[in-house]
Amino acid sequence: MNYTNLFKIAVRAIAANKMRSFLTALGIIMSFAVCSFTGIFFGWYPAKKAAMLDPIEAIRYE
Repeated sequence: MNYTNLFKIAVRAIAANKMRSFLTALGIIMSFAVCSFTGIFFGWYPAKKAAMLDPIEAIRYE
């Protein structure tokens, strides 16, 4: 069974139960903010740590 079939099964289950999904502006903004913060933090923190290293010490272990 591939992912396309799983997607079709999920769509049919939602349609059979008449479930509605909706997006709100607040939900979109919050998800964008959380994703942006996560990406910036986990990109900035290792770079900040690496910038504080002495280049000779960093190369020594390679």
